[in-house]
Amino acid sequence: MVPTSMEEEGAGASSPFFPSSANTNIDDTIPSNFFMKSESCAQAGCHPDIYKQWSSSAHYSSSFNNQWYRKSIEYMQDVVGTEPSKFCGGCHDHAVFFNGMMDQPIKEQLERPEAHVGLACTSCHSIVAVKSSMGNGDFVIEYPPLHDLATSENPFLRNLHDFIVRVDPGPHKSVFMKPFIRNQTAEYCSSCHKVHLDMPANEYRWIRGFNDYDGWQASGVSGQGARSFYYPKQPLKCIDCHMPLVPSNDAANLDGHVHNHRFPGANTAVPFVNRDEEQLRTVTEFLQNDQIGVDIFALSEVASDEPDQHASSARGAEPRIASTFAEGAALGFAVGRATGYTEGRQALAPINRVKPRLRRGETVRVDVVVRTKNVGHFFPGGTVDAFDVWVELKAEDEQGKVVFWSGYVPQGPTGRNGPVDPSAHFYRAFLLDEHANPINKRNAWAVRSVLYVRLILPGAADTVHFRLKVPEDCGDKIRLTAKVNYRKFRWWNTQWAFAGVRDPDDPDPEVGPGYDDGKWVFSGDTSDVSGKIKEVPDLPIVTLATSSVVVRIAPSSATIPDQTSVLRAADLIRWNDYGIGLLLQGDLRAAEEIFRRVAEIDPSYADGWVNIGRGRVREGRMDEAQEALSRAFEIDGKLGKGPPSRWGRYSVRLGEDGIQLLQPVPAGPDIRPKGRDSNRFAGSSLAKREKAGAD
Repeated sequence: MVPTSMEEEGAGASSPFFPSSANTNIDDTIPSNFFMKSESCAQAGCHPDIYKQWSSSAHYSSSFNNQWYRKSIEYMQDVVGTEPSKFCGGCHDHAVFFNGMMDQPIKEQLERPEAHVGLACTSCHSIVAVKSSMGNGDFVIEYPPLHDLATSENPFLRNLHDFIVRVDPGPHKSVFMKPFIRNQTAEYCSSCHKVHLDMPANEYRWIRGFNDYDGWQASGVSGQGARSFYYPKQPLKCIDCHMPLVPSNDAANLDGHVHNHRFPGANTAVPFVNRDEEQLRTVTEFLQNDQIGVDIFALSEVASDEPDQHASSARGAEPRIASTFAEGAALGFAVGRATGYTEGRQALAPINRVKPRLRRGETVRVDVVVRTKNVGHFFPGGTVDAFDVWVELKAEDEQGKVVFWSGYVPQGPTGRNGPVDPSAHFYRAFLLDEHANPINKRNAWAVRSVLYVRLILPGAADTVHFRLKVPEDCGDKIRLTAKVNYRKFRWWNTQWAFAGVRDPDDPDPEVGPGYDDGKWVFSGDTSDVSGKIKEVPDLPIVTLATSSVVVRIAPSSATIPDQTSVLRAADLIRWNDYGIGLLLQGDLRAAEEIFRRVAEIDPSYADGWVNIGRGRVREGRMDEAQEALSRAFEIDGKLGKGPPSRWGRYSVRLGEDGIQLLQPVPAGPDIRPKGRDSNRFAGSSLAKREKAGAD
């Protein structure tokens, strides 16, 4: 039965762990020391490498040894009490959560070691059941009898345990490595990497929180999605990206390798404040490992009725969907706002091929394409209301004069720090509380509305539009440089987490479960914050991708010969990505024009016509969509064959009686042309096209 309320989730409202869905096999609390002996796993001959990796990971720093999390829970308990905070504890604080300590304010317990354990080895490896993929910690932990032997202070008992394990490791493995950990990795991870809130947690109603699982499952990366534009060669699971194999001679290694328990992902903040250079380097290298692409792709004229803004993704005032984390996009809806640009816009592209000339005083639109390449869920993933992820576009002439800069961050003595230009093109969920204050304190329980959500699907693209006016006094060339930048936490949130205190000039602020109208100043004492840096840190800004092109500048009175787009086979995927970004914004006619160029560049590439069909279906032009899909089937008659993970790449199928929406067909061999893979695609024809297009 699907629960109809939080009270029906987990072990119910009478559980000592409610409103978290987490539970134990005895339906009651268990001792904290079960989660406080991870070092016992690090003994020689056991798992010392894995222990060292874990000790640097975000899992280890998930609790009150993480200042950002610590501050958010202290604040949450001050505002709404301790019981709602257990909603968080089920996935963050097992040593204080499973023994009942979270019934008391955590401020009173920060000196206790339980508050700084994070997620231990036993937090994951003692899970005996994941009851659903609903998230919210919907798992069951078992307290195994052998644990007391393994962690005993009596050397004889501890050595006896170790001897038994070495002689026959089978029982140890059966206790701590359940088959579903490997066979159903994504569902296992979903227990904590998918969240929703309801009345017991927010005193409001059901609201979706962050959700990496559904985004993955609905994508082509999982092998289960039916609407992706690009697919990997093989379906991928969480561990394929976030627990890659690394060399080790630990017990139970796989041909000299173990899965990396550093869990490389996106948390650069914690290793930075812990001065953990190896972990910071691991995470940074992961982020910069071709996860995201950026391409300054097209120039076009500015329509006279286009709004006067220097960086815009859209026209129109209302979000297309009311979703805190954009799951609607996985269903085929636009996320954010519709563009509404005029039909038949002529784009001059690619800029690096055309080498266009612009006149001084002229105003143009610059289109930058951001593409998810090796991301298996929405980009960015996780708690996307908390990050700074943005597109930066800078224009400067040959003398170094800056003539345009969107996404600017002030330069300080330690590098770029401070708040990001608020008009930048962000990838985030901008959430509001009951009084329209921004959700900026990780206070998800106060979410009442969504200003906008802007994320990118796996294997998809976003087209960002910038308005550039060429100055009269600039040089003869302008270099445009685009970057996709990432900072783990927004600048304001870091200031607040480390030094935020109530403004003394606002002694009696209006604060309730759904709002906080109070003012904050950043003058608090930082001597006792968690981490090795005892001051407000300037978090690193990681550039995930960059692109640069040069445009030539002519006098305002110059006559410029007609300039036309360049259609080359090497740029096929760049054109396709440009069209995908327009399509997902709802700029359907412009997207169709671009997909026609895709079909013109490579008549054997059926996706051009398939994507034309997608747009026509979105417009309700079903007869014309059928015509486009017929063209696709003429090019590649094997489309639509095989199980959904293979044919399900299209939102419609063409049957004898016309368009059929997602009709199942008998399973068959994987006959997809190999050149269509775009994620993990080294060596494919698509990879060669992309490489050539970047030259």
